Amino acid sequence: MDDQTLHHFMEDLAPIVIGVVFTVATAWVITVIVRAFKEKSILRTRAELYNRLLDKFNSGNEFAEYLESETGRQFVEEITVQTAAPTNKILGSIQKGVIMTLIGFGLIVLANLFFGGDLFNVIAVGGTIALMLGVGFLISTAITYRLSKSWGLIGAEVKSKVAKQAVNKQPSEL
Repeated sequence: MDDQTLHHFMEDLAPIVIGVVFTVATAWVITVIVRAFKEKSILRTRAELYNRLLDKFNSGNEFAEYLESETGRQFVEEITVQTAAPTNKILGSIQKGVIMTLIGFGLIVLANLFFGGDLFNVIAVGGTIALMLGVGFLISTAITYRLSKSWGLIGAEVKSKVAKQAVNKQPSEL
């Protein structure tokens, strides 16, 4: 390819790339906002339900009897299963980080195929941005994992076993 053909190719490609990136970024932002509102609504509804449920008990013995029932066990298990959410978010961040890192590496390798010129600059900058986003996701994931582990948010299996043992205790033991 000569420089003139490459220049025309870049002029045609730039608006397409900008349009696609803008559309994807807008869709991602809308998805994040909708998901945040949905999670907030679900948490608010659950909190209200749990508060209403706890308000129905007049004494600790009534609550202990409820926890011994099948419904009470399901209630405790549902609460302990919710602690698995950090694990799912961490795995999602790992996926995003790996994908962005690989895209970044791929774009940088592709940019090296075009020595100099506008195309090299555009692809190299895009690759560098994608690579840094991927590395950022991976670093963020590592920090989130360590904090979640130190705060006891990871390890739902252990918490679930402790909760099951508490449910199986006699009311006098509570």
